[in-house]
Amino acid sequence: MSPMPTLTEYQDAIQNPHSCFSDYDLQAAVPETNKIGLPRPYSGNFAVVFPMSRGSNKWAVRCFSTYYYDQELRYEKISQYLRQKQLSCMVGFDFLKQGIKVRGKWYPILKMEWVHGESLNKFIEKNLNNPQEIQTLTQKFLQLIAELRQCNIAHGDLQHGNILIVNGCFRLVDYDGMYVPGFDGMSSNELGHRNYQHPSRNSHDFGPYLDNFSAWCIYVALVALSADPGLRRLVNVGDDHLLFRRQDIEDPDSSLVMRSLKKIRDSNVQSLVNVFHTLIYCPNVSQIPPLDASQIPPATVQPMKTGGQEPVVRPNVSWVFDHLEVPKVELPTPSILERAFAKAFVISLIIFVYVSINKTLMMPLEVAAIVAFGVSSILALVLNLRFKSLHQISKKAKLSSELNDLKSHIRNIENTLNYLANDKSKLEQEKGKKIGEITLKQRDTAQMERNDIAKVEIDLRNTLSSISSKRQGLLQAETNELAKALESIQAQYLHGKLSQHDLTTQSIMGIGPEMTKRLWANGIKTAADISNVQVVQHGYGRSVHDIAYIVVHGGGRIHVEGIGPKKAHALLSWKQGIERNLKGYMPKSLPQGQENAIRSKYLAQRRSLDVQESDAKRRAGEAGDAIVAKYRKEKAALEKQLADARELFGKDLKEVDDKLAVEKKKQSEKNWAFRRLELRFKPYHQITFSGYVKRAFFS
Repeated sequence: MSPMPTLTEYQDAIQNPHSCFSDYDLQAAVPETNKIGLPRPYSGNFAVVFPMSRGSNKWAVRCFSTYYYDQELRYEKISQYLRQKQLSCMVGFDFLKQGIKVRGKWYPILKMEWVHGESLNKFIEKNLNNPQEIQTLTQKFLQLIAELRQCNIAHGDLQHGNILIVNGCFRLVDYDGMYVPGFDGMSSNELGHRNYQHPSRNSHDFGPYLDNFSAWCIYVALVALSADPGLRRLVNVGDDHLLFRRQDIEDPDSSLVMRSLKKIRDSNVQSLVNVFHTLIYCPNVSQIPPLDASQIPPATVQPMKTGGQEPVVRPNVSWVFDHLEVPKVELPTPSILERAFAKAFVISLIIFVYVSINKTLMMPLEVAAIVAFGVSSILALVLNLRFKSLHQISKKAKLSSELNDLKSHIRNIENTLNYLANDKSKLEQEKGKKIGEITLKQRDTAQMERNDIAKVEIDLRNTLSSISSKRQGLLQAETNELAKALESIQAQYLHGKLSQHDLTTQSIMGIGPEMTKRLWANGIKTAADISNVQVVQHGYGRSVHDIAYIVVHGGGRIHVEGIGPKKAHALLSWKQGIERNLKGYMPKSLPQGQENAIRSKYLAQRRSLDVQESDAKRRAGEAGDAIVAKYRKEKAALEKQLADARELFGKDLKEVDDKLAVEKKKQSEKNWAFRRLELRFKPYHQITFSGYVKRAFFS
């Protein structure tokens, strides 16, 4: 099957329910959306859930992110079995093999009833100040576990996020790892939430026992929190666990949680913690005993002795389970001879002590004291031989020897673990050093390559910048030449038209025939002859006067007698008026041939620049390729060195890790055996020689 769609692809598809779903209800349903209007996802380990509503009906659509070949078979069997059992804690669902179409392909989904409730950790957090509510929940949890056990069901991932509180009752969700009868011989597709699972659990663990440790984990947390609500804040519990974290389970002796639990002054909690602490060392998940509700009586509320305070919830439970029962060991009833020997031993010992203390006694009594000492010594020897002959003493000696052997084994394992840990640390340091050296060389090589390429790129940029400047210059020169040529044509056109306006045929204010003759006489005959007017002051002081000059075509200036500033400006205004009328008729563009000639001249120069640019880029590309080729072999050699180093160290580290795993397993098994043996040895502590003599004496 092709890879499963991503979350984004599922979101895109669900925006159009009528076209992506095969189910009629879901086709007409509307997805719940987030702030930006996209379908709201709730992500899990193996699926992402989208809430869908149609009227008052609401479903949770589980879109899988991981696919298993037997997924359909598992869900069919789970669905069939749950319908048969009709458990109130379960949620109805339908597995749709062709459920959702994404990228034009069909993928399976799970259509589940939407459950409105609170997760277990949220409910606990809200009710921390109401221990009675938590205690009630604790009893309901026992009922839940009993219901699952009765049906031979294991949820497989029993944890706070999959346990919802709905109207005070438990509802379980997420059945990806569920076990039901008929799954025997199959493996588990998931290992559950790490903060609720036993460290030894693996994919081969799959049976009705799968929830045993998780149930203990949750039950211990509930009972402890009902006894001490402040515990949750004390150990800084977060959203990913109820009370215990993975490190608390893997290393209980160093756990802050376990130390905090042992400070709770409640014998029932202490018994429960001891049981849980022992279960952690079980080497096999299948051997962990179930949380047997039938052996746990209802909790009672015991008022505190100090006045003025609220009663505190104390679960009145007994934790004497068959699998952890400590057998009673009693010595046999002393025989008449043993009783006589014991009495004689004690009396003779008293006599000896009395005589030894009292120094004023007569010589015969001192002899009696010596005799009493001898008798007491003989009797002590006889009683001791009898004491050691008891099978309870031989059993005690055997258990003590076994405990010492186990201690020795555990110490040897710990030494081996320390030795292996040191080896691993050294290997990791050597690996880090070697890889660091190679990585440094790689960085240096890459930097040198970048520097060389940067030089080529800088040269290319400088060349291209120069060519670009030349190109801009050509463009400006072409524009200027075209404008200048057009200005020349327009000037010729204007001059020709102005030449057609003769002074003799025009009526100009202040310019009569006489003035016209004078102008003609000075070469000013038409409007084309007048370019501009200049007025210049002559004289000094009061004799200053203005003289008007007419600037003629070509740049010269002429003063015509009788033409003052006013008349001169009248002539200029006449000429400018004609120009304004002619501007609308001036040529707006160059003749095509002339324009083509100018453009062709500059086109040839631009093409020359294009060739230069192309050559510069080609040379830069060749130089870059040469640099890359130069460093490619060196980089490949360093990559091989790095891969070889990682492979070599990886092989060595894997070998050490494998040995560590074996030793840790041995350690776990030995710790489990040691704790069980300690429980068996516990009643033998009270069996002593002094106790034996005392019992015989008073019998």
